[in-house]
Amino acid sequence: KKLKRALPHLAIPVGEIDNGLQKTIANLFRTFDTKLTNSLSEVIVSEDLKMTLIFSFSGRPSSVFMGSTEWDTKMVKLTKTLRYLTKRKKIPSIINLTNSKKIVVKFNDKF
Repeated sequence: KKLKRALPHLAIPVGEIDNGLQKTIANLFRTFDTKLTNSLSEVIVSEDLKMTLIFSFSGRPSSVFMGSTEWDTKMVKLTKTLRYLTKRKKIPSIINLTNSKKIVVKFNDKF
């Protein structure tokens, strides 16, 4: 099967390539909603293993801060949140999931 869309960019620390971090990230996105995966632009993992996702919804960027732990649980919460917001045509500028017990959503203040 050929892909009909561009793949998102993945940036991870060089030292983590041998540890299989890219496979862990790929497994996370296998369960992710296809519509949301198409909006995913970049996946960035810092040296302290904090993940940041950058989406593009209708040309508007949205950053998601996932933290360094419990990515699978946070992905489920992120999917539910993004489905809810996109149905209501609200695009957040920032979603903070660094604390797995709460979700902080910030919208752009421009009028």
